[in-house]
Amino acid sequence: MSFESGFDGWSAGTNMSIDRAVFHSGENSAKVVVKDPLKDTVYLSRRIPVTGGAAYAASCWIRTEGVELA
Repeated sequence: MSFESGFDGWSAGTNMSIDRAVFHSGENSAKVVVKDPLKDTVYLSRRIPVTGGAAYAASCWIRTEGVELA
């Protein structure tokens, strides 16, 4: 699952955008900007069909910038 087609098939919060300048692989990434960590809701989700009894693995890459400890 990638962001090559933007957020097609994804459910994303209003503070999410597609970033074409910074990415791990492919040509796009999802970017979130949190202005107020006490009020902003952050979410990015996608429904993926699965089969009962099967094993699945999921992974992601996360890059941070300007994150401060509370």
